[in-house]
Amino acid sequence: MRRQLGSELGRAMARAGLTNRAIALKLRNRKGEPINHSTVSRMRNGIGPPPDQRILEQWLDAVDADTDTRERVRALAEAAYTETTRWSDLLSHAGGNLQAQVAEREQDSTVVENFQQTIIPGLAQTSAYTRAVLHLVDQPELDVEATIAGRLQRQQILYDPGRVFRFLIAEAVLRRSPAPGVMTGQLDRLTQIAGLETVELAVLPDTVMVALPHNNFALHTRPDGGEFVSMELVHGREQVHDTGGVGRYRALWDRLWEASARGDDALELIRLNAGR
Repeated sequence: MRRQLGSELGRAMARAGLTNRAIALKLRNRKGEPINHSTVSRMRNGIGPPPDQRILEQWLDAVDADTDTRERVRALAEAAYTETTRWSDLLSHAGGNLQAQVAEREQDSTVVENFQQTIIPGLAQTSAYTRAVLHLVDQPELDVEATIAGRLQRQQILYDPGRVFRFLIAEAVLRRSPAPGVMTGQLDRLTQIAGLETVELAVLPDTVMVALPHNNFALHTRPDGGEFVSMELVHGREQVHDTGGVGRYRALWDRLWEASARGDDALELIRLNAGR
């Protein structure tokens, strides 16, 4: 759907005789700054998040779109704001390794807030933990070795100044081992990354009574302040871009983060679980 939306925006630009650079100067992000022309190119090609509603209306005004074009673009955008892609389609297009796509989302984000109640977040995993988890996944198209290598490469972003990664992990995950002998090194890894300037680590204690979501999720904040949500579900990957949907996940994250143990308290829970 994002590609269809991008194609429609591109056709409207062509009819108006505008280049990527020309329309970029007519668009403003949430901070009032011009949009980079490379961002316009990505939107036209359906890469990354679709333009938010404010940018979309600016785009339609810039090309002096007629009523029919406006209705088509708005309908396509509405469908693209919450879009699910099947794992089989994702893996077939990515050669069995989705890590480059995930890395692209992370590179486009200044803040990533990741809630996990089933496994350790990918950016915090050891290679042994990753290998054990992947062998539990029922995905014949998955290239295990390429995925491990790609995930380790992704983790270099944790050392990139100016970014923020908040990992919120349910305490039960600290005791849930995907294979014998992997959790000692994995919990050591958690304590190590907790010392990085870019990382904030929190643990949601078992003793806390709080309404949990049915799935893990990650909130991404882009440089212009816009937010979107990504989720890995049983049937595929889903992304949410509409303001109302993202707002519900933001409120949920805030409640979970407030109920969690952070800083030294989180490290103490990790140490306690490591000793069990």
